[in-house]
Amino acid sequence: MSGDSPQAWRHPGYLAVIDLVAARAGLLPPSCPAAAMEGIDRAMARAGQSDFPTYLAQLEADPALLDDLLVELTIGETYFFRNPEHFQFVRHQVLPDLRRLRGPTHRVRAWSAGCASGEEPYSLAVLLMEEGYGQRMEVRATDVSRAALSRAQVARYGDWSLRGPEAGRMRPFLHLEGKRYTLDAQVRERVHFGYLNLADDTWPSPAHGIWGMDVIFCRNVLIYFNRATIEAVARRLHASLADGGFLIAGPSDPSLGAYAPFETILTDWGIVYHRPAPGEAHRTTFHSFPSVPRPRRVHRRCRLPRRRPWPSRPPPPSPRRRRPLPPRS
Repeated sequence: MSGDSPQAWRHPGYLAVIDLVAARAGLLPPSCPAAAMEGIDRAMARAGQSDFPTYLAQLEADPALLDDLLVELTIGETYFFRNPEHFQFVRHQVLPDLRRLRGPTHRVRAWSAGCASGEEPYSLAVLLMEEGYGQRMEVRATDVSRAALSRAQVARYGDWSLRGPEAGRMRPFLHLEGKRYTLDAQVRERVHFGYLNLADDTWPSPAHGIWGMDVIFCRNVLIYFNRATIEAVARRLHASLADGGFLIAGPSDPSLGAYAPFETILTDWGIVYHRPAPGEAHRTTFHSFPSVPRPRRVHRRCRLPRRRPWPSRPPPPSPRRRRPLPPRS
């Protein structure tokens, strides 16, 4: 359990639920007990339960109930073209690399792992369409929340999803209907959604369509996992990449270089993980691309784990400074 005093929790049943989640899904204990208890209360209400022993037994027996609880204990924060520098990296580095390694007719395979309500994979699809890959792309999107996947497939969004500095790139594909926008079918049909719990060992697998990926976005997902789960997920992410493929993680995610044989590459805005193709020259840095203004930080009420996975990890450096590379495995 976390270092929080048991007195912070209204009932020991909450601690039992958190311990089960840690054992079954590899999640870190929440840093905000009040928000975690509210989330557990909501999940129990949807399950029609107020009794902890009965609810725990149902969680053990029904994976769908556990998935529903996980949604309450994580934050599905997303919007179109979030962290524009990541998409610029795909445009300026990943796609030219693929053309050089695999030729101009290569079909690009991309995966949004932890896609939430769909803004990230749809942004990837629009980027590939802009770069001329409209008929030569496969974008996969997975999440542990079936409710989020349903919203993603409906693809109706409000202004909150368009708050980023590059969200205007989506507007040609959005149609205003009342107070919400519906995404054009030419973008929707290029993204394939599916359920996947990253903590499970069922992937990579052709059955999920998760294999041989040219680029993987797995951003701000690993912050919720404990060390053992991060190690296992890192190995599976590496195995899911094609030779020459790239993994882009979030700025707060833990370093993965010690857990899988990635080539770890420093950029101005963070670390990228690369699976070099045989004979491909190794690199440690990439040149900068034109700077992109960052969106304003939105301060919200305590909701879920905001701390970093490892208490001993130093705070991130200023965006103006380059980050040192972690030790190579």
